[in-house]
Amino acid sequence: MKMVLIGHRGTGKSHLLERLKVYFHDKSNLKFFDLDREIEFREGKTINQIFNEVGEETFRSLETKVFHQLIQQHSEFVISLGAGFSLQEIP
Repeated sequence: MKMVLIGHRGTGKSHLLERLKVYFHDKSNLKFFDLDREIEFREGKTINQIFNEVGEETFRSLETKVFHQLIQQHSEFVISLGAGFSLQEIP
């Protein structure tokens, strides 16, 4: 399964991701990622800090890079995207 959750800010994408983790708990190969949380983990900073330090264009490049790394590294996944993610980046 390959699933990407998209939607406007505040619509519950991250909450749905958590519910899907419970629902698919027995599917061992399925990985779950909140793209914003993954970026924060990798960078050691909040999304707001990153965005304010480097600007939108550089942040969007980082966001795209992390997204593509995740989908290349995992054969089965559910990824919750940030509201500003470019849908053209989804293969």
